[in-house]
Amino acid sequence: MFKVQTDIDCDHSGYLIYDKMAPVGFMIFSGGEIKDVSEFYIIPAKRLDGYGQKLARYVFTCHPGRWQVRQISGADGAKAFWRKVVDEITEGDYRDEEVEDPYWGRVSRQSFEICR
Repeated sequence: MFKVQTDIDCDHSGYLIYDKMAPVGFMIFSGGEIKDVSEFYIIPAKRLDGYGQKLARYVFTCHPGRWQVRQISGADGAKAFWRKVVDEITEGDYRDEEVEDPYWGRVSRQSFEICR
């Protein structure tokens, strides 16, 4: 087991995704003017089964507005995953850039807007 770094509180919301009755992943995000994916995890055995894409699409469409997703340096698999998901859900209408994060250092960031 590992500790989730983000508390679920009045500033953060979380979703679980299940395979039958067993949880296989989660997504935590902060609200506000720009919603931010704080944490995202799918168990390794389910990563190629579409659960991550399904969870991300569901959360984004349930919470329209401005979003950002960030990946730390060296997380090439995460970067490829988020670029694919964001590209599909926005039909290519998103910004992809390298930025300096005060906590994580240099990160990749995809910024986009989801309309109803």
